[in-house]
Amino acid sequence: MNQQEDDTPEMRRREMRGSCSSREAFQAQYRRHRADRLETWNKREHLRATLNMDDK
Repeated sequence: MNQQEDDTPEMRRREMRGSCSSREAFQAQYRRHRADRLETWNKREHLRATLNMDDK
């Protein structure tokens, strides 16, 4: 779901009411989780690359 879809009047009304369906909450949580996993993975790959350079 991109930023334009989030900006529909229906979504805005829903946000103003303060209610959020469990599916939307799950999607937001999942996106944060994926971002965290990706960051950890990148750090690990970077470490592996630097360690491999030391081995040679």
